[in-house]
Amino acid sequence: MKKCFAVGIIVLFIAVVINPVIAQNADRTSESTSNGNWLYVGGTGPGNYSKIQDAIDNASDRDTVFVFSGVYLENVYVNKSINLLGENCETTVIDANGTGHPVLLVSNNITLSGFTILNGSTGVYSYKNDGNIIKNNKISNNYFGIQLYYLSNNTVSDNKIYQNRREGIFTTDSYLSIIQNNEIINNNGFGISFSHSDRNKIINNYISGNNANDPNFHANILLFQSFFNDISKNTISNHSEVGIALGISYGNRICYNNFINNTKDIVFEYGLHWALLGNRFFNNYWDAYLGIGPKIIIGSYMGIINILIPIIKIPWFEFDLFPARKPHNIGV
Repeated sequence: MKKCFAVGIIVLFIAVVINPVIAQNADRTSESTSNGNWLYVGGTGPGNYSKIQDAIDNASDRDTVFVFSGVYLENVYVNKSINLLGENCETTVIDANGTGHPVLLVSNNITLSGFTILNGSTGVYSYKNDGNIIKNNKISNNYFGIQLYYLSNNTVSDNKIYQNRREGIFTTDSYLSIIQNNEIINNNGFGISFSHSDRNKIINNYISGNNANDPNFHANILLFQSFFNDISKNTISNHSEVGIALGISYGNRICYNNFINNTKDIVFEYGLHWALLGNRFFNNYWDAYLGIGPKIIIGSYMGIINILIPIIKIPWFEFDLFPARKPHNIGV
């Protein structure tokens, strides 16, 4: 009896180990998990879809659409809470072919990962949603790289966003989102632009050489009327005009960044009583600063004198009290 019991345990153990291996080699077109079904696009499997949009249209919330390597001339509209995954971001291409947005996200809890996204109005346009993740993509040769509108709790991470004709990332009325570990380079506009967007995090990005056609003003990062954001541990470099521009924005934390080879590292403009609130600068590395003690940051304040002279600009000052003496090690 004891021998039979022992043999039974061994057989059960072998079955548990072998069964997943067999399952991995099964026909993947009908794969289902507790988190939803998997649908496949491209490849050679029977039942695979030839178009990404067809698979999305037949998916349900919590499903995963997996796209094999190839070039897909499509405008992809994602209106369900799904995972849209490319096999390899170097070889799985969504190409809008010059028309519309390559990828439009209009639902909550979408994950978009593993694609090259190009040749559209906006590479990834995300509108009125919550909890989406855009990661591990290459986004180039669009008008805008990524646009985020009226949303919260989105994550944009580990992407390369480059050589778009306007902003790398353009954000309006968005809150509590994270832009992290991205390489945002050589876009013909602001690298990152925030307008009326509060309590977001821009962390550990490499933001370099984003210069606009507009001869009046451009910057690697712009915050306009955006409050209590965290800009930290970024390398902000190689800008012919401004590293970070703060337009009527206060309460922002700008710490542990590297400012390297910018014509100006920071410009800011405050209005009314907001100058008293200001922004916090701490332990940034400024390559052009060779002084001892706090780093002085010069901006301006728009004050109201009286009805006859309603607005006047006067110099205003902020300080990095403890500037770093050498660049921070930022691994992007």
